[in-house]
Amino acid sequence: MSSKPVTPDQAINQLATVVLALAHSQAAQNPDLTLARLGAAVLSSQKQGFGDAYALQIFEQVFPGRPLPIVLSDEEFAKKQRELNQ
Repeated sequence: MSSKPVTPDQAINQLATVVLALAHSQAAQNPDLTLARLGAAVLSSQKQGFGDAYALQIFEQVFPGRPLPIVLSDEEFAKKQRELNQ
């Protein structure tokens, strides 16, 4: 086990690598849910003003060529559900 101090850039790289590995594992088990959750994370980061560089990079590596999902508000989702049940 390494106990050497790491720089912030090294820590970010390590965390991004772990998140990417977990995302690939999850996508292998449940690709639709993983696409939705990773896409929502990208969009949430954008909306909150944090930028999306790392989140979008992970999304694009796990789902190359796939567009970000469309996110509905709770009200929009409920409306769609009602329409589907009619």
